[in-house]
Amino acid sequence: MTTYFPKLEVHVYLPVCLCVPCILGNPWISQLLVVLALVMMLNIDLALCGPFRNDLQRVKPAAFYNDCSKRYLRIRGKEVTADADEKHKLYMITLTDSHGFLLFDPTANTFFCWKKAKKNVQLKLTARRNPKDLSMCTFEELPVNGASTKYVSMKNKSQMMLFRANGSQLLTRRGMTKRRCQPESFIQDKNHFNETAYESKDEFCRRMKRIKHKHKMADEIKNLCGITTPVQMRKRRM
Repeated sequence: MTTYFPKLEVHVYLPVCLCVPCILGNPWISQLLVVLALVMMLNIDLALCGPFRNDLQRVKPAAFYNDCSKRYLRIRGKEVTADADEKHKLYMITLTDSHGFLLFDPTANTFFCWKKAKKNVQLKLTARRNPKDLSMCTFEELPVNGASTKYVSMKNKSQMMLFRANGSQLLTRRGMTKRRCQPESFIQDKNHFNETAYESKDEFCRRMKRIKHKHKMADEIKNLCGITTPVQMRKRRM
């Protein structure tokens, strides 16, 4: 990952008295120099530490409990289900260029993504190991009622996660008003997993670095994890 440090410009307007003895002997100028030194130290600290803190906060563990299946969201094989009996850890990866986020299952080592289909059809969720088009894997959280939320596609908000009582995906919203449960309703638990922000990001990026075809990886993931492909290395040398 390349870190760009902001250009720090300090404009100081001092009195006409510029000789060293005069500056050192003037208490007002001495205090001004101390303040300027503190400001410069603060700016350097923000430049060095700010981006890393933001990156760490972008990967967070959470479990997602579905109201209809009474179980937790996960990826089993290549299928997206809500049938885990225990709290199943997923990673929420916040994107910098939008309000959306990615969902990653560290157990299955795959992302939650929507399958491409015809218009006006409820899309099915599927597992993707190395999605190049993140727009099909980006979700947005919307309130349902109380503490519950629903998760929709950032690209098409009419597409949402829906699950039956047995944990399988529901591909149509017909008859949803007649159901006793809410197929789209989830409760998110972020406090169950004893894992620091550094550990979450480190675990996620460690898995991303194992992917063979890194040249096909989305730039957002490569930038987050500091992954450099051979093509990028050749461009830098040129």
